[in-house]
Amino acid sequence: MKRFCVYSILLFCFTISFAQDKVAYDTLYNRVINLPSEEVIKLGDNYLEKDYMDTAIVLYSIVYSRFHDGMSEKDRILCAIGYLKMGNVYYSQGNYTNALELYIKGLKICETCKDQKEMSRFYNNIGNIYCIFQDYEKGISYYEKGYENSRIYDDKERGFKLLINLAGICSHINDTAKAKRYYLEAEKFNQPGDTIINYMSMLNWGLILRNEGKYQEALQNFHKAANFSSQHKMSPLYTCSSYEEIYNTYNLLGRDDSTMFYLNRCIELAEKNNLLHQYSQSLKTLYGLFDKKGDFKNAIRIQKKYLALTDSIFNVREFNRVKNVQYLYEMEKTAKEISSLHAEQEKKEQEIRKQRKILFSILSGTLIISFLLGLVYVQKRKIQRGYHDLFNINREIMESQQQNKEIQQQYKEKL
Repeated sequence: MKRFCVYSILLFCFTISFAQDKVAYDTLYNRVINLPSEEVIKLGDNYLEKDYMDTAIVLYSIVYSRFHDGMSEKDRILCAIGYLKMGNVYYSQGNYTNALELYIKGLKICETCKDQKEMSRFYNNIGNIYCIFQDYEKGISYYEKGYENSRIYDDKERGFKLLINLAGICSHINDTAKAKRYYLEAEKFNQPGDTIINYMSMLNWGLILRNEGKYQEALQNFHKAANFSSQHKMSPLYTCSSYEEIYNTYNLLGRDDSTMFYLNRCIELAEKNNLLHQYSQSLKTLYGLFDKKGDFKNAIRIQKKYLALTDSIFNVREFNRVKNVQYLYEMEKTAKEISSLHAEQEKKEQEIRKQRKILFSILSGTLIISFLLGLVYVQKRKIQRGYHDLFNINREIMESQQQNKEIQQQYKEKL
């Protein structure tokens, strides 16, 4: 009976909470229903800056729910941005599968627009998620697509970010030649006053040096990057990323004490600032260290913590479901492109056949006209010869008549 009362109270509280949320949603919806999508997105951004994520999600969802086939291109782009912004919120919360699904939906809308500048942002974010799930080949392909798009639209800021991601991931998979190429390309964007560009330059060059076995030089770059991010009061993500590379490098050198020191600093910073990806990777490394030392009690404790975290943020089954949706969409898009190319080829072949017929007709007409002109020429030659012969005959007759006259005259004179 007591348990039933507790359940009833909980159900009652949930009903009140749901009703309050519904009222709040309806109030917010009625407030923005007549606002242009651009203003609704700005309002969502303002709420997001104040850390009201739920309100921001509602506002972004209102924007993309307005999508319909007959809307203008500008409004379609805004709907796509609604999907992008909402996906970014889920991404920041570690809800990667939902973020990926939203990015894919937004990307589909972008592909229907003539102006496809925003596509590089979708490609970048989709690439990030594939890399988080360690599908690096797919992630790199999306980064490269995004970079090509940024070059088409001369989006230097987005192009730099994609080059940074490409250099980092290629370093991660030990493709040092590619990593160097992308790093040097990113260096062309070098701006002395830009803290992010300077930070990423240090970090990525450290990764390349580490791949080349130059561990001490790599560590110098990682420490320099960590100090730089702290001095310039950058987001904790940057300092945490530096610590991650420092402890990974010490781990490669077999220096367990230094590894543990920077690993704990990274874990503390990641946990404090809800940096889920860095936190999970640090726990994985920490488990490996305890296991290596034979400290199985702590190893099991950290392993449980790591598995609980990864189960919540890395829902592989859901990721595969969304990935399959994206794969099927890409296959469908490829089939449409092939069909379009085939139709275009067929059209070209029809044009060629048509042109051949026209050319054959012109050639046949030319031959017939040439033949007729030949006949006319021959006939003309014959007539000319006939006139010439007639002229000669007439001349001979006239000469004969003249001779006859002369003979007659001579005869008369003789008489």
